Amino acid sequence: MAKHAAKYSRKDYSKDDSVKKAAGRSDKQDASNAVPKTVTLAEANKKAKTRKTVAIVLGSIVGVIALVYLGGVLVFTNLFFPQTRIADIDISLKNADEVHDILQSTMDDYKFKVQGEGLDITITSSQAGMSLDSQTITEDMHSRVNPWAWPVEVFTEHDETESLVASYATNDLSGILAAAADQVNASAKAPVNAAIAFDETKGAYVITPEEGGTMINPEALAEVVSAKAAVLTPVITVDSSVLQTPTVYRDDPRLAEALEAANQLVRAKFNLTLGNDVVATVDSNLLSQWITLDENYTATLDEEAMVAWATELAQSCNTIGSERTYTRPDGKVITVKGGDYGWSVDVDAAVPLIQEAVWSGATGDLALPTKRAGGAWQGRGAQDWSNRYIDVDLTEQKARFYGDDGSIIWESDIVSGNPTQGNGTPQGVYYIKSNDGASELIGLKPDGTEDYRTKVDFWMPFKGNSIGFHDANWQSSFGGSRYTYAGSHGCINLPPAKAEELHGLLQVGDAVIVHG
Repeated sequence: MAKHAAKYSRKDYSKDDSVKKAAGRSDKQDASNAVPKTVTLAEANKKAKTRKTVAIVLGSIVGVIALVYLGGVLVFTNLFFPQTRIADIDISLKNADEVHDILQSTMDDYKFKVQGEGLDITITSSQAGMSLDSQTITEDMHSRVNPWAWPVEVFTEHDETESLVASYATNDLSGILAAAADQVNASAKAPVNAAIAFDETKGAYVITPEEGGTMINPEALAEVVSAKAAVLTPVITVDSSVLQTPTVYRDDPRLAEALEAANQLVRAKFNLTLGNDVVATVDSNLLSQWITLDENYTATLDEEAMVAWATELAQSCNTIGSERTYTRPDGKVITVKGGDYGWSVDVDAAVPLIQEAVWSGATGDLALPTKRAGGAWQGRGAQDWSNRYIDVDLTEQKARFYGDDGSIIWESDIVSGNPTQGNGTPQGVYYIKSNDGASELIGLKPDGTEDYRTKVDFWMPFKGNSIGFHDANWQSSFGGSRYTYAGSHGCINLPPAKAEELHGLLQVGDAVIVHG
């Protein structure tokens, strides 16, 4: 076969001469620059053969890769991928049955230690009532294995712990943890809420901050431990997150409002008086004992505490019937007990009066309301009547009337009740009940029948309407020891003239002190 060399030429078309000259080129130059290109048939066949060989090799490689890929798909249809864990259990390249057995065995043998914040206990899975549906867990995990993606998944870490958590159940763990918490809490410190408290140095209320404690919150403990035990953690260390916390903090707006209200209350300061004398002072220190916060953190006065305080004050101020010691103007020191004269504080009226004074921020003096009032206040056990009084000395058988200046304005010998017949004149501090003049005295026997009936011109009773001063014209003498054999039924017998004088001087309410 004759070989023919095919020549391929390229023809250049030049522009007109004027353009060529302007461009600095000539036809001769263009012809010299053109290079003819030729390709033989042999070269073309060689190239085609090479391309076919490459295609065959590539096809073989693709086939091998496909076989490997499909083989991987087949393998991971039954196995878990490498780098697969559930909790701390490595289940890489395990099939479902193997994983099921591993989970069940692990749960059966599982126990965990709880420590921290005073706790140190070990609990087994059976004690905690733990259970796992390992079959369901395994199937659920394997359903998420995509064998078609194995070339990527084999290089990826797989954590299936959530599957374990989702199937965790316990019936008894909370009870075990609550009992352990109770044991710790028996000697632990409880948290303290923020509050308002009275600062004596400032004389005002301040907010005291909340304080943490060491008592365990059983619910928080159960939550933390359950979460850790669910992933089969062998040692569970708890921290302050399981402790009880305050429920009221210093920035609570209710405390700010209560603080302002309480400080409005302690601004009151006033004296409580009996007569012209101060018996108590209500100030911020005392008020702080009465101010409380209700369930809504509203500052208010504790009425029960106020009543208790007022009752105690009344007991210290009340003198009716109490023992009192005084010095008579002539220097004789006398102690007397009993009677119905003196101070008696009205607690029921005093409490609301004090409350109103506190709410209004009162200052100055406030008279204590009384059921009965004396003439002076010098403290319990001392003279509580004024300088004007009648002193009846049963031992001396004399009665003396002292005026406002302490001098005697009337005196007389007397005949008092006969003590040998059980009619002794009662001792004590009394006061004149009436001074109306003439009266008829009627005495009764123990059986209630009439004993005597006597008319007098001047009747001045001081113990009820049964014992008093009166004229006794039937007495032949007064004073001395006559009362021991000719004494009265308890009254103070006076010479008629002296009785008339006394009648002219006495005022209802004048104190009468009868003593031995």
